[in-house]
Amino acid sequence: MKKIYAKYIGTAALVVLLMLQAAWVNRLYRLSLSNCRQTMDQCLTQVIDEELKMRLVSLGIKFQAGFNFYTDTATFVTKTIATQDTTFSVLVNRNDPTVPFKAYQYMLNDRYPMNVETVDILFRRCMNEHFFPVKDSYIELINLRKHIVVSSDAPEEKPSGYVESSTIALDIINTIGVRAYMDVDVLVIIKPFLTYLIITIILTLIELYCIVWLVRTVYRQRKQSMFWLRNMTTDLRQSAALAEKDLDAIADRFNSETYSEEDIFAFDRAYEQFQYTNDYLQIMQYILDNEKKRIEFTKMPVNLKFFMDSLKTEFEQNTKYKTVKITVDVGDTIVFTDEMFFERIMRNLLNNAIKFSNDPVEIHIGVEKGKHSIVVYVCDDGWGIPPKEIKRIFNPTYRIEEHEERLKKKGIAPGHGLGLTFVESIMQGLDGNVFIRSKIGKYTEVQLLFLFTDTDKNLLTMYNNVVKRLFIFFGATTTNNRKRD
Repeated sequence: MKKIYAKYIGTAALVVLLMLQAAWVNRLYRLSLSNCRQTMDQCLTQVIDEELKMRLVSLGIKFQAGFNFYTDTATFVTKTIATQDTTFSVLVNRNDPTVPFKAYQYMLNDRYPMNVETVDILFRRCMNEHFFPVKDSYIELINLRKHIVVSSDAPEEKPSGYVESSTIALDIINTIGVRAYMDVDVLVIIKPFLTYLIITIILTLIELYCIVWLVRTVYRQRKQSMFWLRNMTTDLRQSAALAEKDLDAIADRFNSETYSEEDIFAFDRAYEQFQYTNDYLQIMQYILDNEKKRIEFTKMPVNLKFFMDSLKTEFEQNTKYKTVKITVDVGDTIVFTDEMFFERIMRNLLNNAIKFSNDPVEIHIGVEKGKHSIVVYVCDDGWGIPPKEIKRIFNPTYRIEEHEERLKKKGIAPGHGLGLTFVESIMQGLDGNVFIRSKIGKYTEVQLLFLFTDTDKNLLTMYNNVVKRLFIFFGATTTNNRKRD
């Protein structure tokens, strides 16, 4: 359940991340659009001055530099403008370089106003020079006091979706202004951050793939969980029903005080079914307890030589339906593990090796020592596991159909499908792991990885010292007794 919650949390985190990336792309687009508007304002200011100079030249007026500010120290200064018809005073900013242009605009506005078509042509040329190719544009001359359009070269039906510039005041007393509208391709706007956009799209696709994978994983986990419960219920029902039927038959025989070989067979089969059910429930309990960290493992030194030799003798002598040969090559290796659970793991692996092999069966048990680990492996010459099945072989109640059919033909119970799930769960609980290598028709090798902690190393050193002292003590005692004799 915790894993499923983790998947949901991961999916939610990815959705939030996608939303943040969408907001980031929107922010980049707005910044690029703002940069476009700034360029429009710069070009519009530039072409307004160009158009004014063109009007002055056409009227034969020589452009004057403007006001004299040599004796002024304040930022805003009152200056007098004298024309042929009138004289007036204005408050101007002496740091504003456009003051002379605005003065001319004011004086010419009534008789020789701005030509918006000329401004539009100059504006398009300027924008193209700044790498903003214009598809279409128009200019509006506006009365700023009445908020009405005085002159414009826009079509009768104004198009929508155009990028709008700021309103730029033309004259020195801010009564008239000009505004530009431009139709520009979206690709031109996103071009400055196109690289970031491509990277974002790639990342977004990866994240979408991850979300789909997570959702599918959650679905498969839930489906697998339901499959496990369904199989468990079916197996337990069948086992209990068969045992109940056999016991009813035995009870009828006992009441009639007649016994036969069929009664003994029915009793044995009922006992096997109850034992099967008990093992099933016990393994399930171990798996669930280990997932909830309820099992307290008791690690102790286990001499693999003595341990494996006892299992070798038991399985070679007590396996009735197949001839079993087990070779043990573990040397004097000591592992720190919980002996009870390790024995259950080894019994499970040996039973699998025998069950899923032809007669006779050859099994090899060995070790591979590393600096900080020991690998105990069990290798058989059996049927092998298909590569596509290895990933699913540890799933609860999962059984390979082909192997199940072969066992049924031989009259052998296929098992409950929890063995390797139990092995993996316990090995991970012991801070180790389990791996499988296999080749169809050749072999299957199960590897148990035991990692050494610093505590394990210290205990191993103490164990070896105690063994050496006991060996020296008993060796010396034996020598003294011989001398006395």
